[in-house]
Amino acid sequence: MPPPPVDRIPLGPILGDAGDVSLRGPDGDQVALPPNLVGNPRAAIAFYVSAHWCPPCRAFTPALASTYAALCRRLSEETAAKRKKDDGDDGKAGEEHGASGAPSSTTSPTPPPFEFIFVSADRTRQAYEDYAASQPWPSLDYGSNRREAALEGLGVAGIPALVVVSGDGRVLTRAGVAAAKKDPAGRAFPWEGHTLPLWRRLPPTVHWLLVFAFMHAVRWLSAWARK
Repeated sequence: MPPPPVDRIPLGPILGDAGDVSLRGPDGDQVALPPNLVGNPRAAIAFYVSAHWCPPCRAFTPALASTYAALCRRLSEETAAKRKKDDGDDGKAGEEHGASGAPSSTTSPTPPPFEFIFVSADRTRQAYEDYAASQPWPSLDYGSNRREAALEGLGVAGIPALVVVSGDGRVLTRAGVAAAKKDPAGRAFPWEGHTLPLWRRLPPTVHWLLVFAFMHAVRWLSAWARK
């Protein structure tokens, strides 16, 4: 029996085939993705679909920013430790690394090369710009057709959503929001295999049908009780 198809998202229409698309930094300047992400099966790209008008999104964003900072700090510390080791200071670097609380064999593993990218579901450019400025990661520009390609290609059913893919487009998890809430330090990032509950995997039309059926059932029970 053949294995099930791998869930993939084509990254070319979103980030360019070489990952050379210009992104908007939190300060409004244009920034580029690191060169070792797109195409790298070991890398992780987390697409954060969110909007300023959405209260759950605004509540979750600061927590996700804290997770992002922890991941950046851990990756930076590990990179610095490896640089010291490459310079020939193996023993001393190892002692300093452990004493500083940076990752070691007994603490959190080093995250893979990664980046988070904000994909706006805002209704106006001004709302997007205000919200993007509060986030520490880059975003797809509001007027870019790549943002539209991301909203369509990621296939999220509700926001906030955090879809984590490998650098070659393999979906690692669509349940990044739930995973980040359970793992705020990002120790298990990129949370591969973490799945959405069944009701979150249903398309939006099914959600509305279920709501309609529930409301109809409530009205029917109310009318029956008055008889």
